[in-house]
Amino acid sequence: MSRRRPSPQELYYQSIEREQERERYNQFLQDNGYENTPHHADLYVIGRGYVGMKARETIEMLAGSLPYMYD
Repeated sequence: MSRRRPSPQELYYQSIEREQERERYNQFLQDNGYENTPHHADLYVIGRGYVGMKARETIEMLAGSLPYMYD
């Protein structure tokens, strides 16, 4: 059985959540004096307690790619 498509309202709230995540990540970078790299995105994700695919997807969303040898 295939998953249903998200409604426009669900997509809207998902975009808000992604934007809030990016804002928290940018604040993390500023607070610690880091630049935006996959390694620092991984540190952020670990600090937030994300695991599995949520961590992987978050790193890719924030930094654009995974750290070297992530898998």
